[in-house]
Amino acid sequence: MEILEQVGELMIRYERGNTVRSIDMIGTPPVANHPHTDLGYSVGRWMGDVLTIETTHMSSGIVTDGTRPLSREGRVTERYWREPGQNDLQLELEIDDPVNYTRTFKMGREFVWAPEEQVLPWECVSLGPKDTPPDIDELVRMLEEL
Repeated sequence: MEILEQVGELMIRYERGNTVRSIDMIGTPPVANHPHTDLGYSVGRWMGDVLTIETTHMSSGIVTDGTRPLSREGRVTERYWREPGQNDLQLELEIDDPVNYTRTFKMGREFVWAPEEQVLPWECVSLGPKDTPPDIDELVRMLEEL
């Protein structure tokens, strides 16, 4: 991932899926009829050396390793920081979703500092919609083209 700072916002680029998130750093709340989207609406703030991002207005779906459901009422809080003297980025993730969980679900992750790496285009083969089985003949054809 790559984090780019602009006036009033952060842009986070993830290689997977060519995903780009926009994080409002001014604190502007979402409008009342803000649509629910895959990435939701994110507001960030610095609390000392910790970047805290709160995301709401997400479409229902699945988060983390593909096994944690998330409803439209879900709220995700991310906290990013570096330990003193370290370059690796720490992440603490909290999922609050009263529809699916009776308490806050928490997890962590560490992003290893790799300044020589680049966020590359995500050139992935689509197998069609998630809720329909893939066309095996079409998959064989695509593999033969490789």
